[in-house]
Amino acid sequence: MRDSLRPWYQTTPMLIVRWVITVLAALGAAVSGCLSVVGDWSRDYVVDTDGFVQTLAPMAESLPFQALIANQVGEVATETVQELPVATVLQESLGLNQSGTDADSGLLGSLQQLLQDPVESAITGVADQAGQLANEATTQFVTSAAFPPVFNQATQDLHSQVVAALSGPTVDDSEPFVLSLQIDPILDAAQSSLSGPSSWMLSLVPDTGQTIPVLEISNIASWRPLYKALAEGGGNFVWIAVALAAVALIVAPKRFTTVALIGAFTATAAGALIWRLPGLGQQMLSAVDPSLNEVANQAWSRFTNPLLQSLEPVAIVGIATAATGIILAVGAGIIRRSRKNAVVTAR
Repeated sequence: MRDSLRPWYQTTPMLIVRWVITVLAALGAAVSGCLSVVGDWSRDYVVDTDGFVQTLAPMAESLPFQALIANQVGEVATETVQELPVATVLQESLGLNQSGTDADSGLLGSLQQLLQDPVESAITGVADQAGQLANEATTQFVTSAAFPPVFNQATQDLHSQVVAALSGPTVDDSEPFVLSLQIDPILDAAQSSLSGPSSWMLSLVPDTGQTIPVLEISNIASWRPLYKALAEGGGNFVWIAVALAAVALIVAPKRFTTVALIGAFTATAAGALIWRLPGLGQQMLSAVDPSLNEVANQAWSRFTNPLLQSLEPVAIVGIATAATGIILAVGAGIIRRSRKNAVVTAR
């Protein structure tokens, strides 16, 4: 009977529909508002090359990272000396690489057996010494003021790898995506900046095309849709949030309560992101070398700190909006009850 006396949009079924639409629109507005912040961060720190390079720049001064590069160059130098033609010729001239009965019989075989260990030990010793000298020369370079600009140039290549992986299925999604640094440009820069024996030693290391694996990114395929949606920034999500908030307020049976809902949803969404982001880095980003775990955590922190700093005001505004909406809703309810009581009293 009461529904028959109300306008159609205030009947019980319509009120339920309106509240459902209101809650969904308010939730969509809150999520879209937070995504607009994430979109701006993605544009400035993931898509933008300069932002990406500047964020990773402090890694150049990380001692574990410097040691990783020096050790890798030292290993390449060791392998290079072991494979030098002079070492191969020496072994072949003494018959140390031969096999068969001729090499294992008689006086010649005995002589070869006698010389094998000393010659191989000598070659190994020279190779190890070369690797150590190359390691020391590289350490001298990566700890100098000349290394950070070279590293910044190298991180531009890292950025290209990340963008390519996020833009399309160019990598094997069944395995973690590995970010790797090219060794050759670092060696070339080291040779140019160093002098004397250090530069000469590094000049013996040929261009190998080898890379230094640094970081692994897990489940990169799951991030592609979000990356593509946010690559242009958060502008589109701002308009979506505004449109959904307007829909919620227009359809809402009680607008002050809806304002409180939008604020509460916004604060919850921003708070959830703030709470999850640090742990998310540990799940999706890891160091290839265990000694770089701290560096990986620092890199993730440097990337996410600007986003956290942007989300904190959003959460605060959401809480303030929710509190304001609740106060207004309670105040409006008190006023309505006072008016009803006044009308009853007047009758």
